[in-house]
Amino acid sequence: MNAAHLEGNFDLSNPIEVVRNKPNAGTISGGAYEFIIDGTPDYVTGITLDNTEAAGANSSWIITDASGRILGLPPTLEAVEGVDFDAAGEGTCFIYYIRYEDGLKGLKAGWTFDEFEGCFDISNSIEVLRKVH
Repeated sequence: MNAAHLEGNFDLSNPIEVVRNKPNAGTISGGAYEFIIDGTPDYVTGITLDNTEAAGANSSWIITDASGRILGLPPTLEAVEGVDFDAAGEGTCFIYYIRYEDGLKGLKAGWTFDEFEGCFDISNSIEVLRKVH
């Protein structure tokens, strides 16, 4: 139904344009990675991003701890591959890619995805396991 098919006594306001944006983060692959914490720098390599259908005005990479709390926000894949996971100590991290529209709230260290407000999509994750030898 549209306004042209309305019948009866009525008045219409001005139109409001609605733009629907559906971000798509694509899919990341690589790893899984397992490092021994030994004082020698450990870097992830070979991560790929299939962003053939990616959409969203903005993007970032996200590294979280095992509970989903954001530890870091490397702006590029090259920056992700420059993170020394040995320095993080024992535990598990996850790497994600995000595409989002302007106005996203909560994309900062210490926050979780559940606290985000706005229009966004998060990729699958890659696990990084860090063990003490």
